[in-house]
Amino acid sequence: NNYSFSYNGGSCIATTNAYICQCTYPYTGSNCETAIATRAPQPMCPCILCPCPTPAPVETNPCLPNPCQNNGGCSAAQNIPQCHCQPAYSGYYCEYRRKRSLGISYCANVTCLNGGKCFDDERGPRCGCPQPYFGERCEFINRPRTCNPNPCNADGQCISTRDGYKCLCKNGRTGILCEQMVVAKNYRWCPLDCQSGTTCVYEGTSPKCLAL
Repeated sequence: NNYSFSYNGGSCIATTNAYICQCTYPYTGSNCETAIATRAPQPMCPCILCPCPTPAPVETNPCLPNPCQNNGGCSAAQNIPQCHCQPAYSGYYCEYRRKRSLGISYCANVTCLNGGKCFDDERGPRCGCPQPYFGERCEFINRPRTCNPNPCNADGQCISTRDGYKCLCKNGRTGILCEQMVVAKNYRWCPLDCQSGTTCVYEGTSPKCLAL
């Protein structure tokens, strides 16, 4: 049976020598006499846009730190860096080294061998060597060790030897690899007047008098 001695809408059921009350929310206790503490719903805060003050523009110096390389000077034009390069350098940021002035020849005292040609760059005078020569002055020759493939130029015949090979050159050619062209003394394209015992030989495109 339900009994009415409970509070706040609860109902009680009798048991042996006792009773049990079932309480409605938000009440509790043996007779539903105690309210459970609850937080009242809070109203939602409306969205508010707060205008922020615009900061004053900050003046920056495009030359700090200096973007110009290789000791180049910097000046600012409309907040853009302008580099003033040392004479040996060029480029927007002076990042490139100029080649040596073509008006000054550093090859006057340099002799390139075996048909090599001297030219100037930022490292100084250098020899450009025709194949198969190499070295600072084209003084070395890159020699294969075998006759296969045939290393001899101008259809020269390659003969294997104990030390490697030997080139037998056809008429008009000489050199270790038959790379030199022999020119007769009276040949009109040889500008040299070779002495007795020497022959005009072209090493690449350079004529020389050599004793063969």
